[in-house]
Amino acid sequence: MKMNSRILGGVAAVALLQFATTGALALGGTLSSLDRTAGYYSGNGGEFTIKGSGLDLSGYTSDTSLTSDGFQTFCLETDEFTFSGSGDYYVNDRAVNGGANIPLVGFDRLSKGVAWLYSLFAKGELDDYGYDYAAGSGREGTAWELQRAIWMLEGEIGWDGDNDFLEDAALALTLDQAGLQANAATGEYGVYVLNITKDGEVAQDQLYYNPNGLLVPEGGLSLVLLGMSLSGLALLRRRYQAA
Repeated sequence: MKMNSRILGGVAAVALLQFATTGALALGGTLSSLDRTAGYYSGNGGEFTIKGSGLDLSGYTSDTSLTSDGFQTFCLETDEFTFSGSGDYYVNDRAVNGGANIPLVGFDRLSKGVAWLYSLFAKGELDDYGYDYAAGSGREGTAWELQRAIWMLEGEIGWDGDNDFLEDAALALTLDQAGLQANAATGEYGVYVLNITKDGEVAQDQLYYNPNGLLVPEGGLSLVLLGMSLSGLALLRRRYQAA
């Protein structure tokens, strides 16, 4: 694994706090492991495997929850690094502080197309649209195709009309490109964003599915994020990159 980084100053950290708090939905927690599992990913993207988050995983099936405390997910950005190991997260409806289509510090709401595709993936129903859930080369190939569709829908890479998942989403939802890339409502199709950090450093945002909805606690989150920003006034942007 190779890691690159870009330094963010103290002003940027405070701005991140402001943007993140605006959209944050629930006090987060820690995850014991973020990694990738052989036979389930291809290239620099997903599937990623998150374990030990304490999140409600009842919406996932055995195809997408490989262990009792883990689930499979995909990243939202192309120009942010991630890490392998434990970290922290909070639940949101947007990616923060990264992405090819937003400022260095800012946020990007989840798109309708991504919410729909990931909900089907998490439920083990994306095989109706060609996803191969059998570990191996077939799953690796369709994981890369889905990851590219997610990046396109989030405006991270150029639009490619030949992507099968984009075509399927457009037909199923009767939406054009603009409609697929429009902001999803908070929790639409049961899909949310996990904003992940490592030792106070901002990392790659990941997707999370919970059709049961979320409890939104009063207070606490701002203090957590303030501590994050003050303890890491020089934050690092990281992205997973295969060796």
